[in-house]
Amino acid sequence: MADDKKVSDTETNADCGVCDRPVRKIGVLCGLCEGWFHVGCEKLSKDDYEKLTELGDKSHWFCKTCRSKFKGMKKEIQVLREDNKALKNRLEAVEKRMDDLQNDIVRDIKEKVIEEIREDEEQERRKSNLVIYNLPEPEGTNAEEVGDIEEAVCQQLFEQEIKVQEVAVVSVKRLGKPREREVRPRPNANAAEPGVADKPKPRPLLVKLIDAKTKWTILKNCKNLKYTQNDIFKYVSVTPDMTYKQRQEDKRLRDELRRRKGMGETNLYISKGRICKGGERFQVQA
Repeated sequence: MADDKKVSDTETNADCGVCDRPVRKIGVLCGLCEGWFHVGCEKLSKDDYEKLTELGDKSHWFCKTCRSKFKGMKKEIQVLREDNKALKNRLEAVEKRMDDLQNDIVRDIKEKVIEEIREDEEQERRKSNLVIYNLPEPEGTNAEEVGDIEEAVCQQLFEQEIKVQEVAVVSVKRLGKPREREVRPRPNANAAEPGVADKPKPRPLLVKLIDAKTKWTILKNCKNLKYTQNDIFKYVSVTPDMTYKQRQEDKRLRDELRRRKGMGETNLYISKGRICKGGERFQVQA
């Protein structure tokens, strides 16, 4: 605005933005459209004009048209601000969700790695172990005496029945708590007569061997048990000492084996985590 928003007939020949007549008397310059306006046309009070004059370049004045535009722009700006706020909130929610997902992924990976490490350690700890099922428990109260008897029975089982010689047994241990005898009624007996105490089913026997090679040799020769004439070993079965994960996988393989046999396939057997047929090995898909 020239001369602190005052104009004279020698400073401008601009036409008023309202009446289109030259601004030769006092007038003001719009700070937005840069048009000149008569003070009277814009109905600007004398006090307001004097204040604008005093402030000079520090002041900003806008015509009615531009002020109307400002009102519309303010509404648009408000809408934009609200949209931006909503967008910002959505972005923050997305970022938080991504952070949560990243944390979940990292946690899942860590848990998976820890689980695999523990599984490897557990398999390593069990690699030379066998579990014998249905082997009668010896009578006795002395734990050391019972342990010696069971080691001797294991040696007899391995050498005489399974036909594997010089098996070094490191230790034996019954799994689970001792089972109490179950009392069942005598057949055709009165209710007052005492029942018959059935001997509980033997607990599995965990056998730790000197090495894993001996374990697999025993398992390979367990087929000889079907020819046993000894009543002690008549119902005995021998398996590897498996982790929970290995037992689940073993169950899956056996279920798959039954399914394939049910569909008519023959000469199938499980060997080292695979279903084999006629010398060929097929990996069962999970």
